[in-house]
Amino acid sequence: MTRGKVLLIGLYLLYVIDNILPRTSMASWADEFRLVMLCLVIPAVMVIIVIQALLYWKGAQKVSSDS
Repeated sequence: MTRGKVLLIGLYLLYVIDNILPRTSMASWADEFRLVMLCLVIPAVMVIIVIQALLYWKGAQKVSSDS
């Protein structure tokens, strides 16, 4: 399994938890969970995606300059 698939599965699990949490006995945690998602998880994922895109772009440039 590639890192991209793991990232997408992790994001999907966080989405599912965000939808299930308010319907459980831990409904009071829903606001805090959403705050953590907005302040930590989403920016971290955006940074990871940008870094992976830059690394891919550099690798593609290296391959095209070698040929």
